[in-house]
Amino acid sequence: MTGLQHLENFKRSLPTGALCAFQKPHRLQKPSTKHGRDMFGQASVDGADHTLWNTGPGNMLSTMLSMAGYPEGSQAIHRAFFANTVAPSLGRHPAGSGIDESEWKSFMTDDNTPLELSWSWPAAQATPVVRYSVEPIGWGAGTASDPLNTHASVELLRQTPPLALGVDLTWYRYFLTTLTVPSISHHELGQHGYETLKDAGALSQSFIAFDLQNNSMVAKYYFMPALKARVTGKTTLEAVQEAIFGLPGGAGDSFAAPLKAVSDYMHSLPPSDRPVVEIVAIECMDPSKSRIKVYIRSQKTSFADMLDVMTLGGRTEPLSDKARAEIAELWCAVFGIGKTDKALSDSSLLQQRKHRTAGLLYYLELKPNMAHPKSKVYLPARHYADNDDRIAHDLSNFLSKRGKGLVGCDYYAGVTRLFRHGKLADGLGFHTYITCTIDGDGPVVTVYLNPGKCGSGIRGTVRS
Repeated sequence: MTGLQHLENFKRSLPTGALCAFQKPHRLQKPSTKHGRDMFGQASVDGADHTLWNTGPGNMLSTMLSMAGYPEGSQAIHRAFFANTVAPSLGRHPAGSGIDESEWKSFMTDDNTPLELSWSWPAAQATPVVRYSVEPIGWGAGTASDPLNTHASVELLRQTPPLALGVDLTWYRYFLTTLTVPSISHHELGQHGYETLKDAGALSQSFIAFDLQNNSMVAKYYFMPALKARVTGKTTLEAVQEAIFGLPGGAGDSFAAPLKAVSDYMHSLPPSDRPVVEIVAIECMDPSKSRIKVYIRSQKTSFADMLDVMTLGGRTEPLSDKARAEIAELWCAVFGIGKTDKALSDSSLLQQRKHRTAGLLYYLELKPNMAHPKSKVYLPARHYADNDDRIAHDLSNFLSKRGKGLVGCDYYAGVTRLFRHGKLADGLGFHTYITCTIDGDGPVVTVYLNPGKCGSGIRGTVRS
């Protein structure tokens, strides 16, 4: 099938209504304060905000691609997609048309920056893969015309096929219906505690992520079921279980065993210790090839608690001694703990934080007919580490010991080059999460970075 044929098939697969006629990608325009109307008839600021997103996070993306060793042609492809398609989707920029307290609060990052960039080192690869996640934000998001910000993600997703040639929207359409609320009035939102939901970031219902390959990318979609659960009177776990078991064509049955392991573990814990389901993620590809990832957050923050969640209380295969040692060393590097032995034996919790995103985050990867999920832990560096310089230094040592780094430099030198807003030692929050899963006995490490912390107009320390 040619790329053009694939594109036409993709257009025909889009839902009707909000997913109207396929549009060409926006072209980046010069900065301007001219006001106009976007494709949904909403007021917009033309050009200036798009340019700021492109020259800030967009240039950071360029540097990350270069330091990861992507060929120049590949860099140009991904940079053009970001400039012409992603940057226009990110809404108001704090240094452009400005953001006030009434504007949409993205749950993507703690300072509401609607995108996050990452480097991910596969177990057998010395240089990383570049990825990024975004929450597209419409100009009317949070207002009566678009109270739940439902339009912008649709528009961005429709513009991905030229690079993500394997896009399949079967599960996207299904989970969009079962895990999100498509429309709701301000009156109804008020009945469900609008201000509380808004302040908690619970109005965000979806993110889009891209894993960048040499000349293509994999598109992923993230669903946040908190609002749907609130509106339907269910827990997020109940909402997610029902959605997965109800997959079209009986596909949900193939996930019964790993999902039962998750549910049994959750219900084995006292309600006060029970993790909360935060996100369900899929790859936008043929359902037979896609995984389902269930993200859960736990307020139990000792090293022993982390291992317990990663193995679902003994319901999965145990981690080898080598794998435990690898995770312990990374734990020490991220949180500034001096000795690995202390991490392995210490049952004390990390310092208590009251922030909405405090605690440890995990994803549990479900595959059809698996006996149990595969786990990954997300260490929230922005809440529990000393400062970004300490994280960068210790993480660089961890990666270098395993033959991993960037083209022509180690991680510390690379991340210092990325951060152009003061000194890494002066703040915390540029590193959001450091994640680890085990491939064989070796660690797969991913570093998530908040571009809002390196000069896009939002700056500060995240702890609370």
